[in-house]
Amino acid sequence: ALDSLVRLYAEAQRLADSLYAAAPDSAADLEKRFERGRGLARRAAATRAARRAADLSSRDHPPGADAALTSVRAHVLVRFAGEAVGPDAIERDTIVRLLRAPGGAWIVYAFDLASDAPGPLPY
Repeated sequence: ALDSLVRLYAEAQRLADSLYAAAPDSAADLEKRFERGRGLARRAAATRAARRAADLSSRDHPPGADAALTSVRAHVLVRFAGEAVGPDAIERDTIVRLLRAPGGAWIVYAFDLASDAPGPLPY
């Protein structure tokens, strides 16, 4: 199922990018076209990462053809601190997505700011 989603989002992103590129600079919906392409690009990247996570998670325990993957979307608050950040710690509202094959390890495949994270994905 992930393979077909990878192909679907890649094609949707390609079409959205083409529609954005073909629009004249004066198009009233230029910003909407850009945001749509950007959103599809994020979904395409998350889907490719999920496919890779499924492979990594099932490496030691190859699942059968009918094995179901488990996916979790966690809303977390991440605190960054240290010399590179400066004297005050920074907290960021974050969405973390994890995937696990039966008998495999949990693999984090997406780590996005909540404001930039794609909405609910079909996996």
